[in-house]
Amino acid sequence: MNTLDLNNMPEADLIDELCDYITQGGKSGLRFINHPYVNTIYSPELNAMYNLNYLEKKKAVTKARGNSDWATFIFLHERPYRLQALLELVKQHDEAGTANGAANIIINNLHNVYIDAEGCHINRESWQRLFNRLPPAHRNTETLPDEVIIYRGTDMPPGKDRGFSWTLNKEKAQWFADRWDKGGRVRAIEVLRDGIMLYTDDRGESECVYFGPLA
Repeated sequence: MNTLDLNNMPEADLIDELCDYITQGGKSGLRFINHPYVNTIYSPELNAMYNLNYLEKKKAVTKARGNSDWATFIFLHERPYRLQALLELVKQHDEAGTANGAANIIINNLHNVYIDAEGCHINRESWQRLFNRLPPAHRNTETLPDEVIIYRGTDMPPGKDRGFSWTLNKEKAQWFADRWDKGGRVRAIEVLRDGIMLYTDDRGESECVYFGPLA
């Protein structure tokens, strides 16, 4: 990959592909580039760097697509856009009539994209559609009892919490309830193992993905 000297940055106009993705931050007054390939604070003095990063990333994304290297394709996108990249691939395979291809993409990538994501509640419906297509054999729930109590810590009012990340660990749920010091609460429900769409301890949180009624 080409590099630029940040202390000797050449002057450049921002390329057209990025111009439409500049947004204004709220009270901070900062500007940002929010593009699937470039997602960062914007400063005109760094246009040459943004341009280079975009072109290099675009080239790598094209190569990954050509090689059907779907994991690389997805994770070359900036974090806020990885779910959308996964959805795009699934849709393309569905429309092409390659259902097995779409299923394999979900099996091989959904877990990693979910664990990496932030603010998942914003796209609750999209996540639910994907998890509904994840075969039970890939949900990692086989060691759980037939019925299990799961917990969720939240500071949202009852019925307003769109989150779907629960835990088997009551103390961890309490930590999430208390982390913003806003009078959070812990909800506990007993569910059937078959209703849990994924169990993972990758983040040390004994996490269960469960799409029940809003907490």
